[in-house]
Amino acid sequence: MTGGDLYTNVSKKIMNKSWRWWIHYYGYSTTYEDSIASPFKYCLYLILNKVVDEKIRFLFPGVPETYFDFETVADEKFEKQKRNGRFSDIDFISSDFIGYSITMYYKTYKYHKSKTVYVGGDLKKKFIEKINNGEKFYTTKQLTLNDFLPEVYSKFHKVPKAVLKELIKMGFRRMYTAVKAGCSISIQYNMEKRFIFHIGGVYTDPEKHIEHYSRTWSRKLRKIYYWNNKDYDGFGYIGLSEELMKDWSDANKSARVRTKFNRVMAYKIQEELYYKNKKVYIFRIKIRKFKGWTAWFDKLLTHDVKYVGYSLDRKFYPATITWLQLAKTYEKGSN
Repeated sequence: MTGGDLYTNVSKKIMNKSWRWWIHYYGYSTTYEDSIASPFKYCLYLILNKVVDEKIRFLFPGVPETYFDFETVADEKFEKQKRNGRFSDIDFISSDFIGYSITMYYKTYKYHKSKTVYVGGDLKKKFIEKINNGEKFYTTKQLTLNDFLPEVYSKFHKVPKAVLKELIKMGFRRMYTAVKAGCSISIQYNMEKRFIFHIGGVYTDPEKHIEHYSRTWSRKLRKIYYWNNKDYDGFGYIGLSEELMKDWSDANKSARVRTKFNRVMAYKIQEELYYKNKKVYIFRIKIRKFKGWTAWFDKLLTHDVKYVGYSLDRKFYPATITWLQLAKTYEKGSN
């Protein structure tokens, strides 16, 4: 989930400037959503630098008991985490066996939780350099959004102040809801060229990363679906791997009108089936009532089915044949 994804379906009452207007005044962005996310990302850039440089706590606007602060890891816990790969860039002696991380603290229902903010690029270098130079990171003061708005206003002076403030507050609210849903935060910036904001976990173990990516991919799609206020279109989507396609093809080669599926999961959102690295054949079926995001079928016999295409390496390729033709001509590995 990028910074632009946080601005899906922004009301025109908040932002009525066109994409062309943003490009004209503030440079090209790949999407309109990325353009209107620019003030939020710039504000986040200012906040995180202030957190590292002046050791401040930043309170989220409009979200109670949520803030950026430092987590301190010391003694045996520090040694154990360092052996497991965390704090690998931190020097034992210079840091006095203490590790620090920028952390988002938040409250959900009655529970207080925390989520590490993974920083990269120049921000990470500066943070680690300070730790290895023996600096101690303890909060010295507390700041709010109002302390950063004047600098944001000066950069985006063509946008009304009230609109800028509402856009930034919206970014923090939606970041909070994404983190509360289980997403992680990864932020890096290059002072000269770009600032990258990403919500989603990062793992050095490829298998863990793929497993985590599949979960956060679904969370992202469902959150964007919710923000878009989409009405259910009456269809669900089934994905079959190469292993399952052989059985499906054998069972449906002599079919005329209806097709049969055994032990399958149907998804409300088609794109949820794209995350797999393996090839997935995608079918659209009619489901009148869809409670939740998925539906399980032990046996499904339906005539209202359409083969829509297949996904491979998170890319979608539309179908050029019907499901009947696919059942009769399927060969593993073919397109």
